[in-house]
Amino acid sequence: MTKEEIDAKKILDSTIKENNPREILVLVADWLAWQTEALSDGLKCPQDAIKLWMYAITHDDTFCEMADEWDDSHLIAALGYNPLERARKEYYYGKSPVMVSI
Repeated sequence: MTKEEIDAKKILDSTIKENNPREILVLVADWLAWQTEALSDGLKCPQDAIKLWMYAITHDDTFCEMADEWDDSHLIAALGYNPLERARKEYYYGKSPVMVSI
């Protein structure tokens, strides 16, 4: 493990210890509410929102708080796919009628 990975694990562990699961879900929902709607539209499942939030809090000194401004490589590193690109494809192909924020 690199020093960055160890530091990230410490941040995540302390966040999990200090909060119960309900509180963590509230933190994730609050964080996601500040992101662009296209980001949440592009997520495949609710668990991906948690993964993305965990990536954000463990890398908060690396890039900005708004995930839609991250480089695509960070979104892919966090989730294995880019939810913004997924949302764009669904919007352009008409699969997501509520998708208007792109």
